[in-house]
Amino acid sequence: MVAVIAAIVTFLRPEAGLVGLLVAMLFSPDFMVGKAAITERAITFRASDMLIMAIGFGWMAKLAIKKEIGMIVKTPITRAIIVFSVIIILSTLQGILLGTVIPHRGFLFLLKRLQYFLIFFMVINNVRTEKGVRLCTILFLIAGIIVAVVGMVQQGLYKGTEVTAGGITSMFGVGQANTLGGFLVLELLLIICLFRIYKREKVRLLLCVAFLIVLYSLLLTHSRGSYVSFAVAIAAVSFLTKKARFAVTVFAVIVVAVIMSPKEISEEIASIRGVIPGLGTRPPSWEARVEAARASIPKIIRYPLLGTGVSSIRLDAIDIQYFHEARETGLIGLGAFLFLLISVFRMGISLLKHSEDPFIEMFGLAFLGGLIGLLVHSFASATFYTIRTMEPFWFLAGLAAVLCMKIEEAKGEA
Repeated sequence: MVAVIAAIVTFLRPEAGLVGLLVAMLFSPDFMVGKAAITERAITFRASDMLIMAIGFGWMAKLAIKKEIGMIVKTPITRAIIVFSVIIILSTLQGILLGTVIPHRGFLFLLKRLQYFLIFFMVINNVRTEKGVRLCTILFLIAGIIVAVVGMVQQGLYKGTEVTAGGITSMFGVGQANTLGGFLVLELLLIICLFRIYKREKVRLLLCVAFLIVLYSLLLTHSRGSYVSFAVAIAAVSFLTKKARFAVTVFAVIVVAVIMSPKEISEEIASIRGVIPGLGTRPPSWEARVEAARASIPKIIRYPLLGTGVSSIRLDAIDIQYFHEARETGLIGLGAFLFLLISVFRMGISLLKHSEDPFIEMFGLAFLGGLIGLLVHSFASATFYTIRTMEPFWFLAGLAAVLCMKIEEAKGEA
């Protein structure tokens, strides 16, 4: 019933449908369908899956009425999305033929990956103006702050229990602290960059409060991969803007937050240096990731071109995204994946360098910083597979593409 209402609302008011999409992405619960063997990836169903499909149906109905159903909007990354989509489909079909992929599982997980791109195209077809992008950005921030606050409440209510044993997860589900950390990195980059363009004291105060809430929630995830990705993202943003004072200020706030954080968090941050040979004991989690990546090499060599297919291994079998991609979709799939990432990066650069609008420039900076952070995060998690991180990321990518198209339109009119 909710899905039907969502489709109707999207048909009548596409912008309202996008708000529903954002809420569904971040707040809908996960349900496991059946049981998975140790070597198989568990099939999960989310309430948002049906809602996203319903919103997509409403959007396509709207396009059909306008006789635009066959039109694929040209964006800086449309070609890369099509190439990658074709490759993962071929990889999965090959896996089914070779017996490395169970057909129904391959179909479901393939749909999950393609669903990210559906979100992207829904955004660029329904958000037409910079004002719309600003509104969606504000809603994204508000939703992210709610997620962070829920995580902090979770820590207070369930501290010392298995719910928070590996770090807070908010509404992302038990064991998803690392995933929550990746999302919070995106949120923090947006807050920081928006702080630079809004000069009103009340707005800046609200952004400061939001930053501290989200930062503390990030610390409570106990995710060392997220800590490193955030630090690298800040360094990248500082380099791109060439503002040393900006970097020093942000890092000073982070250092103070770390000092004031519980002892176990400070110890976890200190243990990160062990990843570098000769600087300490390697964290066991990092050792396990490296060993899993090393163990995947024989399979990559055996299936070098298109891999063993999407869903052929458990999501947590290989935490390092790049090895996971090569294992499932082969070297061709890895190449298509890197081509997609490069295209997304170039889109962010175009926002940063080719706009005189402060909001567009800062959005591009936040998007680039978030992308760089997730690229680093991918060494600790299969980040670009994870629904809770990728749905928000492709939502933001859609907004970035809208702004890119606006820049091109302005150039054409000049």
